[in-house]
Amino acid sequence: MPILPIDKPIFPNVPNVIGVPALRRQLTGKQFTTLLLSRVLQRIVLKKISRPNVWGLYDAAGVAIVADSVFSVDFKAESKVSEVPLQRGGFAQYNKVMMPEQEIIRLIKTGTDDARNAFLRAIDKAQKSTDLYHVVTPERIYLDANIEAYDYRRTSSEGVSMLIVDIRLKQIRQVAPLFAVYQLPDAKTPTATPVIAKGVVQPKIVPESYASKIIKAVDNALHGNFK
Repeated sequence: MPILPIDKPIFPNVPNVIGVPALRRQLTGKQFTTLLLSRVLQRIVLKKISRPNVWGLYDAAGVAIVADSVFSVDFKAESKVSEVPLQRGGFAQYNKVMMPEQEIIRLIKTGTDDARNAFLRAIDKAQKSTDLYHVVTPERIYLDANIEAYDYRRTSSEGVSMLIVDIRLKQIRQVAPLFAVYQLPDAKTPTATPVIAKGVVQPKIVPESYASKIIKAVDNALHGNFK
C-alpha cells in the first residue's frame, strides 16, 4: 500500500491553554509586513498623543533644570485646624489654615562626568537662591515654589554613572504688604498732646494693689470662678 504524502504545516499546532508556553516562530513575509506596519503606526500614534516637555522643573523665565528624565513627582497639600480644650475633656475647632504645598521631584541624570557635574552645580545654585520654580506635570503646574533641600545617591545596582536626585520644594505665597496711616486729631491745647515714646522705654514696677488684682483674676479663672 503506497504511503500518501502528508502536508507539513508551517507552524506546529500548539494549544493555547494555561501551562503551555508560546513558541517562537519564524515570520513569513506577510506576517513580517503586518508586524512592521503595526509598529510604525504605533510609533506615529504615540508621537501624536504624547506631549513633550510636560514634565520638569522650570524657573520663572521658563528655563528648565536639564535632566535625562523625571522619575517621579510627589505632592502634599496640608491644612491645620485650630482647636481649644474645653471643660470635661471637650474641645472646639474655630479656624482652618492652609499650609504651604510641598513637592518632591526625582530627576535622573546620566552622561559624562562634566554633564553630571554641571547638573549638580545647577541644582546646588538653585537651592541656595531665593528664586521661585514651577513643577510641571501633564495634569497640573505647581507654581511659585522654592527649593528647600535636595539629596542624591549612586548605587552599583542602578549604575554608578547615573544620578538619582530628589529635590524638595515648598510653596511660597506671594502677598502684597498693606500699610495704613492714621492721623490723630490735634489737641485743643498744646499741653494736652500725648507723649510719644521714640526711644527705649524703661520698664516700670507694677503697683502692689494692681498686681494683687491680676493674681486674684488668674486664680479665679483657674478655679472656674468668673464672677
